[in-house]
Amino acid sequence: MDNELFDKDDLTSADPERPGDITQESPEKSGNSAGNEEREAACGDPVDKTECGEEGSGPEPDAKPLTPAGVSAGKLRIILLSVTVLTALAALLRSLSVLFFFDADPGYFRQGFLPVLSVVLTGVTFMVILSLFIVVPNGLPDKKPGGSYGYFISTFAAFVMAFEAGYRIWRLFDTGFGTVFGKIYARGDASFVTRADRISAVLSLLLPIASAGAAALFFLRSSSGEKGKPSEKMRSARLILGIFPALRAIFGFASLYFDMSTVMNGDMKLLSEFALIFLMLFFLTENRMELGGERSTPRAYLAGALAAFLLSFTTGISAAVGFFAGKIGGEMMIEALFLLVCGLYARMRASDYSAFVARIAAKTDVPGEGEKQ
Repeated sequence: MDNELFDKDDLTSADPERPGDITQESPEKSGNSAGNEEREAACGDPVDKTECGEEGSGPEPDAKPLTPAGVSAGKLRIILLSVTVLTALAALLRSLSVLFFFDADPGYFRQGFLPVLSVVLTGVTFMVILSLFIVVPNGLPDKKPGGSYGYFISTFAAFVMAFEAGYRIWRLFDTGFGTVFGKIYARGDASFVTRADRISAVLSLLLPIASAGAAALFFLRSSSGEKGKPSEKMRSARLILGIFPALRAIFGFASLYFDMSTVMNGDMKLLSEFALIFLMLFFLTENRMELGGERSTPRAYLAGALAAFLLSFTTGISAAVGFFAGKIGGEMMIEALFLLVCGLYARMRASDYSAFVARIAAKTDVPGEGEKQ
């Protein structure tokens, strides 16, 4: 009889077998229901597995942000592949330009579509290299790794530089040290030709030393100290010897500049000088990477390696083609050999570093407990 005092619509069954029991919702449960209703209204689905749906309608609470290595690994592979393909095409166009459009006597390219196209393609490749500073974030690992590519090219470069050092020493003995020092201490007019001969004589003494030091560095790179963490003595030796390839590039630049057998602003001469400048910058950034810490510049190291590869490889290949075609002299061929070997070395070092970044990304950017596998 007492139940008739209540409206049946207001009754809530707590037990299906006991329809007469009255239950009141607790404030806590009521609050949770209201919160779920608000989230359902915002997300459009009942909230059961994630805060806003099953497939990432909202951010997952335990997701980890990618590290710079994780963000950069795939982009570096694309940039390296693009630069390699474009550089190969530029080298082909430059070589054809030397064969069909280069006049050895004045030292210039004749007007034609191939020389222009090779310059345009080189500029496009430079834009791809510079995009590295935009698409690759700062904060890459500062450790300069070893690797299989760098090991083999370091061995090859060591033998080439040792051969060059021996060849330059032989030329000194063949010319005679008396002749060389006679040019250095000769008294004459102050014309540019006289000063150029004096500077060239000094460089003929310095270039074998720089080549031998570069050969020693490349031998160290190809030794067992290249793999794993090098000892402190090995690291100090690398830092000291790392100056010699840069010095070799500087001395080579000066030797070409003061070479009176070719026109001062000849096309191939200028291209070789630009390539030597970028090689010098690459070897300096590599030494900074050897120091590590705040002194290392990973993005500049990669960009310098790719730029050195672009200019050195295209110039070295085309100069070698010109030498065998009888259009380029022997002194420039020596520089072409140095450019070609060091350009390949720079490219392989970039590949090793890219692989190192990918390994770091694989170790650090792994799914966490709250991330989907």
